[in-house]
Amino acid sequence: MTIRGPKDSFTESFSTNISLIRRRVKNENLWLVMFTIGDLTETDVAVVYINGLADEKIIQELRKRLNAIREDGVLESGTIEKHLMDSRFTPFPTIYDTERPDGVVGHLMDGTVMFNGDCNDLYCLSRDRSHDADNRYFFYRHGGSGGAR
Repeated sequence: MTIRGPKDSFTESFSTNISLIRRRVKNENLWLVMFTIGDLTETDVAVVYINGLADEKIIQELRKRLNAIREDGVLESGTIEKHLMDSRFTPFPTIYDTERPDGVVGHLMDGTVMFNGDCNDLYCLSRDRSHDADNRYFFYRHGGSGGAR
């Protein structure tokens, strides 16, 4: 449940998800690189990033891995995610999903590369969750350990 910030969220509609990002980032450096994955389903997938901020090595690696996917069908983004993970045995998430467009835009502004399929939420390729949308709308005051003064 969202307490502060926008109440809109990503849906299963690819065009709606992209428009939610474009509404917030009105810059010509917001790039989408389109792929079609799945021999039978022909699912649209976009790599989303801000050109000039995102690491070119990560973009190239993501393109390479998406081009290498050979599946009959992609019905949900977990199918794509399993091809992008370096290791399945890690205590820390390297890819996570979100339904919050404002959180995605925050990550994009910090150079994170995203991908979205015409099937589920938008995924961030980031190890840093400090840019989650809820963290952007709350200012946490930390008191000292000496008690109230």
